[in-house]
Amino acid sequence: MPQKFFALALLILVVCLVGCQSKASNGRNDALLAADEKTPVIVEINGQPEYKAAFDRFLKSRLSDLLQQQSQEDSNLSQSSLLDEFVRQRLIVQTALAKGIAVTEEEVRREETDQHQQTNVEGSNQNQAALVGKERAAEIEHNLIIRKFYKAEILKNVAVTPEEIEQHYKNNPKRYPQEPSFCVREIKVDDAEKAEQLRKQALDKPADFAILSKEHSTAPSKGSLHCYYPKELPEVLENAAMPLKDGGISTVVKSNFGYHIFQMVKKQEPQPFDKIRKQVEDDLLRSKNQSVIDAYLNQALGNAKIKVQADKLGFNYTGKWK
Repeated sequence: MPQKFFALALLILVVCLVGCQSKASNGRNDALLAADEKTPVIVEINGQPEYKAAFDRFLKSRLSDLLQQQSQEDSNLSQSSLLDEFVRQRLIVQTALAKGIAVTEEEVRREETDQHQQTNVEGSNQNQAALVGKERAAEIEHNLIIRKFYKAEILKNVAVTPEEIEQHYKNNPKRYPQEPSFCVREIKVDDAEKAEQLRKQALDKPADFAILSKEHSTAPSKGSLHCYYPKELPEVLENAAMPLKDGGISTVVKSNFGYHIFQMVKKQEPQPFDKIRKQVEDDLLRSKNQSVIDAYLNQALGNAKIKVQADKLGFNYTGKWK
C-alpha cells in the first residue's frame, strides 16, 4: 500500500511540474497575444486572426526606421510587400503548429545569443536587434518553427546525385571558372588624341577609371566590369588586355570600333571540379531546397483562405491579396 501511495504521489508531482513548466514556457506568448488582441485584426488566415501589433513587430524586425526615410509611395510598396511576407510566414507557422512542430525556450535563447554574437562581429542584423525582450523572442521563435517545419516536413527527401552535382558545375562556368578568365573595365572613344588624354588621366588616378569610362566612353559597358574567356574578344584587344596585372592600364589600342583603353580588375584561375565539389554540392542543394520551398508555398497559399482588412492597415495596400 505505501508503495502504491508513493507511486501515485510521484505521478502527481511529475504532472504538476510538467504543467508548471508548460505554463511558464507559454507565458511569454500569452502576454504578447493579450497585448496584440487589443489592436485591430488586419488579416485572417484560414479563419485565424492576425493583429496589427504582430505585423508592426514584423515590420520592425525587418526595416526598423527605414520606412520613415522613404517617400509615401515607396513606403506603401515596402509595407505591402512585407505584409505579403508576413502572411506567408504566419501561414507556415500555423501549419507547423498544427503538426506539432515547436521550439523550446533554450533554443530561442541560443538563437538570440548567436544573433547577438553575429551582430557584434559583422555589424549586421541591426533590424532584428531593434526588437528586445519578448518581442524579439517571439520573432525568433516563429523563424525557428518555420526552419524546423521545412527541415522535418518539406525538405526531408531532398537530395542531389553525383551526376547532378557534376552537371551543375558544367552548366555554370561563370560561377565556377573552368578555364582562365579575366575581368576588365574599358574606355572606348572615336578620337585617338582624346584616347591618349583619357589614358594619361587614368594613369594619374587609376581608382577613377570607372568614373572616366562612365563620363567619356562610348562602349555600352560605361565602366562596368566585364569578364572574358580567352578568344572572346577580338585578338588585338585581347593581346592588349590579357597580359595586364591587376590594376594595370593598357596602352591605347585601335580597332575597327574605335580606340580602346583597358584596366585589368582581376584574373580568375580555373576551379577544378575535384577541388570544389563540396561547394558545388552545397550550392546545388541550397538551390534545390529553395525550389521545393517555393513550390510548397505556392500550393499552400493557393489552398489558403486569406482576407486582408486593408482599411485597418494604416497604409495603402497594393499587395497580392488586395
